[in-house]
Amino acid sequence: MAEASAAVQVAFPEATSALLEALNQQRVEGQLCDLAIHVQGRVFRAHRAVLAACSPYFHDQPLPKTFWEKRVMLNAPDPFAEGGRS
Repeated sequence: MAEASAAVQVAFPEATSALLEALNQQRVEGQLCDLAIHVQGRVFRAHRAVLAACSPYFHDQPLPKTFWEKRVMLNAPDPFAEGGRS
């Protein structure tokens, strides 16, 4: 019987911040953004996967599945209201 091989783990300490920086740069440049969120006349380009991973609110929203359905209108608390989140 063959022995089970142990998992090998390799650490890349800078990988997390480098990944987030690259995703943000793509967002800023409009590259690979797969939706646009419209809030009070402002447009925010975004990556669906990043929103879903970082926010329970967006994780639970029925976000568009294809690039062609990328316009998302939200009825959410006013993000610009004084006092922050409601």
